[in-house]
Amino acid sequence: MAKRTTINTFKASIGVVVLLGVAAIALVAAISTLSTILNPNNTTRLQRFAAGHDQVVVTLTKPNVRIAFPIEPKASTETVHLFSLAVTAERRIGPVGDDAAELLWFKVPPKMSRDNLLSTLGIFEAADLGGSVHEATTQSQTPPFSYQFRVPARVGQKSDYFVRIMIDRGIVFVFRIRAKSDGVKALEYFAHSYCVIGKTCGTKA
Repeated sequence: MAKRTTINTFKASIGVVVLLGVAAIALVAAISTLSTILNPNNTTRLQRFAAGHDQVVVTLTKPNVRIAFPIEPKASTETVHLFSLAVTAERRIGPVGDDAAELLWFKVPPKMSRDNLLSTLGIFEAADLGGSVHEATTQSQTPPFSYQFRVPARVGQKSDYFVRIMIDRGIVFVFRIRAKSDGVKALEYFAHSYCVIGKTCGTKA
């Protein structure tokens, strides 16, 4: 009798294990199905942001601008090097996994606030990111002009930096996208979302 009870208990245990396994498989399948429904193209949040979705529009009162991030950004500062100067820049970072949208801004002396300085600023910015300027282009046909480039990922890093620098009203704005893919598209959307309150906000296409 004791032997039969032991066998029945063993069979019951196997049954429980099998049921738990089936339930686990079903749960994984359900999560996968839900993920497919919510994100049918299996895109990253940064890619959806670049397509005009999953964005948080933020108003920055000090520089008096409005700009979209893929997520509510975190406030911090960063030291920017310009020639022999170390400038403290305001920074907002919207991290999304391994990717991020970042905006820096700082004032420069009036005599430095000239568009032909953009490429020089780019060299210093790339150096601060631990790399050098690649694939540089000048954006815009009318002021404020901007300078765009890529900083390849360093050894041990996963993502490149895609950067656009612009001088507007004597303020240097640095738009940065950290991404493994679609960085140019995300940077274009990020920079284009920028507008000056009371001037260009509400007038962009």
